[in-house]
Amino acid sequence: MYIDLEGVDLCREGSLSILTLLIDTGIPTIRVCPIDVYSLGSQAFNTTGIKLKTLKDILQDKKIPKVFFDVRNDSDALFAHFGVTLQGVEDVQLMESVTRMTTRSRKYLNGLAKCVETKEKGERFFKTEHWGSSEIFNQRPIPNDIISYCVDLVNDKTKKRVTTSQKPEYQPHGPNRTLAPWSEEQNRTLDEWNHVPPPYDYFDDDYFNDDCFDDYWDDGRGDDD
Repeated sequence: MYIDLEGVDLCREGSLSILTLLIDTGIPTIRVCPIDVYSLGSQAFNTTGIKLKTLKDILQDKKIPKVFFDVRNDSDALFAHFGVTLQGVEDVQLMESVTRMTTRSRKYLNGLAKCVETKEKGERFFKTEHWGSSEIFNQRPIPNDIISYCVDLVNDKTKKRVTTSQKPEYQPHGPNRTLAPWSEEQNRTLDEWNHVPPPYDYFDDDYFNDDCFDDYWDDGRGDDD
């Protein structure tokens, strides 16, 4: 389930107007459902369906994955105006951040437009070019500890985003919103995993002018028999 919220100054200080759901159940037809929260108010979240579940129940069900891009102000608005405590959230903004190569490049978070603009086709979190990968990243299946680290890292930060957005002291327009949440240790780990050394240029002049070739000829090994 992919979710986007729109409103006037979308946060606790503003209002929520439209909630759009994209529901992918694996069948060819993907359903997009815009919900008029401005008109419906709390009924949008508290009206029961065929299975006696409300939209609020679904949003608070941790077993149902819900994908957001930067969940913070969306969560803030849902909690402040309708008492919705989001669960099962996957934040694409954080996922994009961990794919970047260096600590410096991860310092600031990208907005959605920037992510779409700069995302290169075929880019992956794990770089598997044969000249630069550590052996562990070539193991198949991928070791569980690596998978767990990546999943836990993003999940942990996403949960903290949701929790923080529901606190009284949360600032919807705070000065640090553009900073990535990764710690120094996490950045070091991500740097190591994302690093791909450049391929060695065997046709570089320095390679053929190396002293080892001079030694080879000086000691007579290069002379004809």
